[in-house]
Amino acid sequence: MKKIELDRPGRNTPARQRAVFGRNLRDLIAETGISVSGLCRQLGINRTQFNRYLSGESFPRPDILARICTYFEVDARILLEPVELIMQPATGFLSHPELDSFLSTGMATVPEDLLPNGFFRYVFPSSLAEGKFLVGIAYVYRRGGVTFMRGYIPRSVMAHLGIGYAGGAHESRGFVTRQGAGLAVFAVRRGASSADFTYIQRVSPQRKRCWQGFRTRAVPESDAGLTVGRIMLEYLGRAVSDALPAARKSGYRTRGDLTQVELDLLRPDEPVR
Repeated sequence: MKKIELDRPGRNTPARQRAVFGRNLRDLIAETGISVSGLCRQLGINRTQFNRYLSGESFPRPDILARICTYFEVDARILLEPVELIMQPATGFLSHPELDSFLSTGMATVPEDLLPNGFFRYVFPSSLAEGKFLVGIAYVYRRGGVTFMRGYIPRSVMAHLGIGYAGGAHESRGFVTRQGAGLAVFAVRRGASSADFTYIQRVSPQRKRCWQGFRTRAVPESDAGLTVGRIMLEYLGRAVSDALPAARKSGYRTRGDLTQVELDLLRPDEPVR
C-alpha cells in the first residue's frame, strides 16, 4: 500500500488548518469591528485560549466552534478555506440579471466613510404610540462585499405591542445600498412579517456622527399609525460597550426626553414632504 504523504506541500495538515482558521478569525473580527475582548465575553470563551486560536496554535472544541460559526454566520469550512472564498457576495434574486445592473453597483460601493461598521442609536416617531418616539439600537456590518444592517426593537416596546421576544421576533435585517447622495436601507423582520424602507444621509461635517432621513412602513394604508416619518441615527462605535448605555435607555420616549440635536434633526412639528 502506498504511503500517504500528509506533510507534502498542498496537503491540509493540522498546522495549515490552524493557520487558516486563525487568519479567518482575524479577518472576521476586523470585518465586523468587534473587539476581541468583547467577542470573548459574548461567546463565553477564555481570552487566553481565544488568542491561541488567533495565532494558529490551537483548534476549538466542537461546541466552541459551533458558537463561533453561529456568531459570524459561517460554517465549519472556516477550518479549511479562506474566509473570502466562503463568504462570496450575496446571490439569489438581488443578483439576478433583471436587477443586477440596478442594484449590484450600489450595494458593492458603500465605503465606511459613508456608513461605518458598528452600533448606531436610532430615533424616530413611533408608528403606533401616538406622540412618542422609538429609540433603539442598530448594527451595521459587512459580509462578502455587501453592507448589512440589523435593527433591534427594545423589550419594553415588544411587550407594549403584545409580541413575544422569543425566536428573534425583535430583530430585523436588511441590506444597505447607495442611492444618490445618500443611502437606502431595505429591512424586514423575521418571517417577512413587516418591512421598512429607510433613506439616510450624513447630516454635516459638524455632526459627522449623525445621519438623518425618513422611514416608511410597508403596511396597508388602512392600518393605524404613521406610515412615513423622519429618522435620525447616531454612531456609537464598534464595541458592544459603546452601545450598552444607549441600549439600556432604549424604548418609547416622549418629546421632552429628546436632546435638542435630535429635535433639530427630526423636526416633529414639520410634516414630511
